[in-house]
Amino acid sequence: MLEAKEQRREGQTVEIAVKKEEKWVGMMRPKRGHKVFEFLSGQLLELQPEDYEDDDTLAVAKGMAGGMRVSSRHRKVKVNPDAKYVSALNYRNALKKLIKHGLIKPV
Repeated sequence: MLEAKEQRREGQTVEIAVKKEEKWVGMMRPKRGHKVFEFLSGQLLELQPEDYEDDDTLAVAKGMAGGMRVSSRHRKVKVNPDAKYVSALNYRNALKKLIKHGLIKPV
């Protein structure tokens, strides 16, 4: 992905193409029944279905004679680089986790 960057020198404007890279940060698998929350600029929001990208894949189970096809569904979050993500059962527990990690100061 390319991003245009402007530089100004002596009254001239020059546009330079800068390659924007996505960096692998990690993977989170929420426990069954948990929701994913996004913490950004002091607000804690629950992720909605439109915040996910669906990736339908076909997996083959190992150890079976001839293999057995198993359809699995992977969901990827549309990541905001400035946000922190937390998996929790509810809003209150998500706040507790953010306090524990030092992202929020208790009042």
